Amino acid sequence: MRRVSLVLLGTVAFSIVSAGIASAADLPPRPTPLPAVAPVVVPVFTWSGCYIGAHGGYGFGTKKFTNVQGDDFTDHDVTGGVAGGQVGCNIQTGVFVFGVEGDASWAGLKGDSPVADVSTTPLLQPGKYNSKVEALGTIAAKFGFAVDRALLYGKVGGAFALDKHWVTLDSDGSTLVSTSSYSRWGWMAGAGAEYAFTPNWSIKAEYNYLGLGKKSPDFCDASGANCATGISISQNIHVVKAGINFRFGGR
Repeated sequence: MRRVSLVLLGTVAFSIVSAGIASAADLPPRPTPLPAVAPVVVPVFTWSGCYIGAHGGYGFGTKKFTNVQGDDFTDHDVTGGVAGGQVGCNIQTGVFVFGVEGDASWAGLKGDSPVADVSTTPLLQPGKYNSKVEALGTIAAKFGFAVDRALLYGKVGGAFALDKHWVTLDSDGSTLVSTSSYSRWGWMAGAGAEYAFTPNWSIKAEYNYLGLGKKSPDFCDASGANCATGISISQNIHVVKAGINFRFGGR
């Protein structure tokens, strides 16, 4: 009897173990863990770097003519287009941007004003003082405040203009006397906004004021032998322009 019981107990134990093995075989396989994926690091945009670009716009200003006695005897406005290029470098520290920039522009600013009793031989005839600004340029320190890809900035530095003047007679339009093209230097201040639409390319809009002081060029006739001296010409110019820049090594 005892032997029968042991056999029965062994049979039950074997059945339980076999059932457990069968159940384990029916379980789905343990999923394989996915490989770790490195986080994507997005580069932080910076305005640091050097750049080159082009611009176009419009300029306007006033010229005042002063005689030997210091009296203003005529003045006129000059207006016209400008087009040129710029080059510079920036360094960004936090939200602040510092840099230096130089630009040069072809200019077509023209104007004139009447002047009475232009001396001719043997008559006195009315005529006009004519002016043309042929080129403009600046070199300036730049400082700004950046919000990601947007930059607001100011500029201050030196400026130059290439000028020419001549006097024409109303009677036949001929030139009585003229100056050679000459350069004049002064100071500038400006402000602008720039936006980088890619890591390397940006667009900008800018205003500059150029204070170019007084200059006393010689007005000479066609032969160059007879020249009038002592006429001082003061000048200020406003320039509004839009441009595009390519920045090297942008990210």
